[in-house]
Amino acid sequence: MTCVNQETGVFELHLFTMLANWQRKHTMEDILIKLKKEMCLLKIES
Repeated sequence: MTCVNQETGVFELHLFTMLANWQRKHTMEDILIKLKKEMCLLKIES
């Protein structure tokens, strides 16, 4: 995933746009859907 540091495994909040640009209207479901999409992109690219 692009939001995870490949060397340390640390989740980089500033690289995950939904959390970096947090808005009160975002729900847990929104975050999980975005994470799923991010993980699927990684699978397709590799």
